[in-house]
Order: sequence, then structure tokens, then C-alpha cells
Amino acid sequence: MSDALDTTPRDDPDEAAGQHDHDEAAGQHRDPDEGAGQHREPDARFLLANERTFLAWNRTGLALIISGIGVTQVLDEFRHRNLIGLPLLVLGGLIGPLGLQKWKANDAALRAEAPLPPSPLPPILAFMIAGVGIGALIAAIVG
Repeated sequence: MSDALDTTPRDDPDEAAGQHDHDEAAGQHRDPDEGAGQHREPDARFLLANERTFLAWNRTGLALIISGIGVTQVLDEFRHRNLIGLPLLVLGGLIGPLGLQKWKANDAALRAEAPLPPSPLPPILAFMIAGVGIGALIAAIVG
């Protein structure tokens, strides 16, 4: 008989609430707290989300590198092209290794069931892009 259709009263409130896992192969219930001192693999969704975030940082770094190359190589008439393009290249080159470091730290925290460490990447990226934008504006005004 299926557990969903079983209306038999239970003495164990956890079992009645469905809080015990059901081992289909053995046909037995097992307690989720069993083996609590043992290492458990974190939920795959969190590991995959961490990996997607790492890949997003890499895409951001590649976009910055391509932008830096574009500014330094394509804008021949723009005198201050290196002032704008080189910081983009440097920032793009730093994002990859910093993203890897952040991925490793998050992965370790997830596996240790600890809080995720704070990330220095968003403020670094935000201030560097703001600096490049202000530099570009000044260079465009000065000519």
C-alpha cells in the first residue's frame, strides 16, 4: 500500500509527519539524523550555483579583457586610449584568479556546512569600472 494512501494511525509522530526517509530497496525507514557525525556531501544545487557564479566571474573577466583590447587597438584617434584600455585589461586579468579563489572558499564553506565568506570581488569591480568610466569622461572632455 502506498504511504500517501495509508491512513493507519502511527505511534511515532515523526513517522506520521513523513520525516523519516524510506529506503525503497530494504523496505525500511531510516532516521535522517543517523550518522550525524559523518561527512555528508552538500546539496548539489548549491555546488552548481557556486560553479555558475565562478563561470559568471570568468565571463565578466573575458568581457573586460575584450573591451580593453578594443579600446587600445581600435580607437586609433583617441589619444588617451591606453588610460582607459589598460585598466580594463588589468581588471579583466585579475577577475579570473580572484573568481577561482572565491569559488574555492565557497566550496570549502559549503562542504564544511559553514557560512559563506564575504566576497571582495563586487566592490573591487564596481570601483574599478567607476574609475575607468570617470577617466573616460575626463579624457573625452579634455580631448
